[in-house]
Amino acid sequence: MEQTDVLFRRFWLLTVLGGLERAGMCPVEFRSFNSVLYLVNTISSTYRVQPLISTVVKEASGPLYADLTWDIDRLVGMCLCSVHDLKFDSNRQERFVKYGITEQGINLINVAVAEISILEKIKEAIFSIALAYGRNPASGLEGNLLLLDANYATNKYQLRDVIDFGVWEDFNATEYSIDYISQCLASRMMRQPPSHVPVNLYTEYLSGGAYART
Repeated sequence: MEQTDVLFRRFWLLTVLGGLERAGMCPVEFRSFNSVLYLVNTISSTYRVQPLISTVVKEASGPLYADLTWDIDRLVGMCLCSVHDLKFDSNRQERFVKYGITEQGINLINVAVAEISILEKIKEAIFSIALAYGRNPASGLEGNLLLLDANYATNKYQLRDVIDFGVWEDFNATEYSIDYISQCLASRMMRQPPSHVPVNLYTEYLSGGAYART
């Protein structure tokens, strides 16, 4: 993979952690971080930002971006991310870890967006989605995603399948659901709502809030 792709991927991951830090959700557990990555990737197009990755493995324990683990570990080695509560289950061959962002990581995000204007738009979108998750953290729970999320809950994809919302099939059901919420709000308000409003309502819906029961 080209160096620019690697750098952009790491900027994206670092910005997600930065958004979670702003939302008061860091350090974040590994599985929860994958769920937030999933929400950011599926919702980012609502902000006219292309997703970093349009495919994800559907696991019973939540979305899994296995290939991104290597990048996160590299960010830790570069002192841009921090590791907390690291444990390893030798019987299950599974590790448990929480990730945070360091002051150097936050400074790097600020320098990057100051130098490259398009990154500012990406940062704003990711921070907005992270804040919506911070308001409704249950939106990332595997049970809620399996039951309620437009992409994740469909029986078209079984466990261990790769969910595609833009690579082989140009269909992102989660994005369409948020667009529908936006259209409903626009008809009531007589104007188009800001992007963060339907996104916040969608994460509230995933959390099992009032909008999920109507």
